[in-house]
Parts: sequence; structure tokens; C-alpha cells
Amino acid sequence: MDPTHTYILNIKPTLTTANEIVESKEQMKAWLTANGFPIFLEASLEGDFWPEENEISEAIKELETNNSPLQVYEYSKEKLVGLKNNIELRFGKKIYTCFITDIKTEAWQTGWKDFFSPIYTEHFVVLPPWLEKKDQPEEFQKLQLMVIEPGAAFGTGQHETTYLCLKAVEKYFADNKKQPPIAALDVGTGTGILAIACAYFDSKPIIATDIDQDSLKATETNVLLNKFMTKKADIELELGSIPKSENQFDLILANILKQPLLDLMPDFVKKLNPGGQLILSGFLSDNVEELKDCAMQNQLSYVSHQLKNNWACLVVQKS
Repeated sequence: MDPTHTYILNIKPTLTTANEIVESKEQMKAWLTANGFPIFLEASLEGDFWPEENEISEAIKELETNNSPLQVYEYSKEKLVGLKNNIELRFGKKIYTCFITDIKTEAWQTGWKDFFSPIYTEHFVVLPPWLEKKDQPEEFQKLQLMVIEPGAAFGTGQHETTYLCLKAVEKYFADNKKQPPIAALDVGTGTGILAIACAYFDSKPIIATDIDQDSLKATETNVLLNKFMTKKADIELELGSIPKSENQFDLILANILKQPLLDLMPDFVKKLNPGGQLILSGFLSDNVEELKDCAMQNQLSYVSHQLKNNWACLVVQKS
């Protein structure tokens, strides 16, 4: 299905202090996830309404600021109306202000282009199709080009958590050069960046899952765009979170949200081979200890964690 319009439920906390806003948004994220709406953005609005199509890029400038609303996107307006009513009934209008807007799907997808920033790591330069490697600074010309087309999947790798995960993947393969082919699972693959990075390091097999069909479509496109890295890899795409197959993995990547990470921890452990590592991200630095404790309660040992702009990536290992 390729609908012409995307509907957006904007959820704005009415609290005043930064700590209250962050806490209320974390609570709302957990509630949304628990009630079947795990896919959302933090975005900024101009005033109380989504701007006109030609102003979309201005709103995208301020993605993920503390004062930005949470936005749940759906192709079905009726589904969002029901969600809006449930939020107002559960939390009350004094805590959250909710309203629905819509934009043309094509305009939403292309709105990212003006403000996409290249990603540079030790091995990769991540660019969208509309930017060229030759135009990047000279010191990055020797890096492996990864071309990522966002499609209708939100998030293209510029988010701090994806950068942190890429760095963790690079370190994992640097530490495991002499191991046989690494079986990898990418949960919540988004646009497929981490799965493609695993293919670059000759990981086999690779399973990439996501609960959003648009993300799987974007990943399929990006696997083809990066066939130099992926042509020898067996990247299997699956709708959902934990694969239904009996495959076991040496490396599991999960750059999603804090609550799903906590909920899925026992499943990750079951799917992880002894000695295998789990790279977790998608949560704030304040949540590191909570995730670490959950991992240790599930018989995983702490390896390391890294921070970037208040976001975190945690690496744990199965004994």
C-alpha cells in the first residue's frame, strides 16, 4: 500500500520544567508501546500546527528537542482518533494536548533531505542518494560509502543512537576477526544501516526484523543500493521483533526504545549463543543502569557503554 497522506497525532506535554517534560514523555512512550503504538517521532512544530508542506524542513530542524511533541504517524486517521480519545481519557487534557494533522506522504519523505547530515565512523561514511562522496571532506574519502534511502521509514542514521551502534559494531568485529562467520540479528532495523554494516564485515546469516512494513521496504531498497557490501550476504527480512526460526546468533543489535528492550531481554538471551554479544540502544543515558540491571538479572554480563548527547549504547555478553 502506498497511501497519499500520512496522519500524525501530536502529543504535547503541558508541563513546564525540562525534567517534568522529559519524564512525562518517557512515561507516554512506555504507554504507547504497551498499547500497540511503538512507532513514533519526537518532532518540533511551528506554533500549534504542522507547517505547510514547503515549511516541513523548518520543523525537521528541531527534531528531538525537549520541548518537541511526540508524534505518532499512521495511514489510518480513524486509528489515531481512537488513540487521541484514549490518551485524553487516561491522562486528561491538563497533562497532554493532542491534535491530529496530515501531510502528503511524499512531502513527509522528502522533508528530511534538506537537513540530513553525513555520518562518519572509523569504516563508514553514510550518505543519502542525493549527496555524493566526492563532495565530502578529503579525510573521509577512504571510508566505505553506505548509501541509505530513508523511504517512508523514519530515521536515516543521523540519530546519535545509530552512530553509537555503528561504532559498537565496528569494535565487535575488530575484536572477533578470527571467528567463523558471525550470525547477526538486527531487531528494529529501520532503514537497515546496522544489518548492512554487518554484511560489510562478512556476517552470515543476517536477519533484520521490524514491526513496521515501511521499514522493511526501506531496508530492502538499501540492501540493493549497497550491493557491493551485501551481495555475498544472506540478509533475511522479517516482520516482527524476534524471528520465528530456531536460528541462534552471535551478535544481536536492538536500537529501539527502553521499554521494548526491557520486555525483550529474556528473548534476546534465548536467541544469543554462549559468548555472544547484545548491543542495545535507543534510550537516554539516565536509563543505562536500569538496562544494565535488567541484563544482569537475565544472566548477561556488562561489557561497556558509550554516550553521545545524552543518548546511550550498552553492550552486554552471554556467558
